[in-house]
Amino acid sequence: MSKKTYTHLFTVGFIVFVCFIIYSANTGKNLIFFRLFGNIPMGDKIAHFSLIGILTFLVNASLKNQSFYLFQISVLAGSMIVFCLITIEEFSQIWISRRNFDLIDLACNYLGISIASYFNNRNNK
Repeated sequence: MSKKTYTHLFTVGFIVFVCFIIYSANTGKNLIFFRLFGNIPMGDKIAHFSLIGILTFLVNASLKNQSFYLFQISVLAGSMIVFCLITIEEFSQIWISRRNFDLIDLACNYLGISIASYFNNRNNK
């Protein structure tokens, strides 16, 4: 298999993992992942930053760091996809009884997207 194929497979696997984490949180499952990060100060925020940052990096890599211009600013397509989906997911927590909408979680997600985008852009040059 080629490097491209491995990148796509790893990206899809990580997307499935993140979806499983979101589903588990929405349904009140008490995964070891939640307990592990729950025992670390600011663990939830670290998890948001890390998971979404890794997800962004992988999606951009799978899309070969494709970009487009938005208001004369170059934006990575994968970063925008993750940004939109994560924003919708965080705001959806307003209507899910087992979840709590948190602007700091959203900020940690955005920070993860920003840092990953920086590294994707560096690798693109």
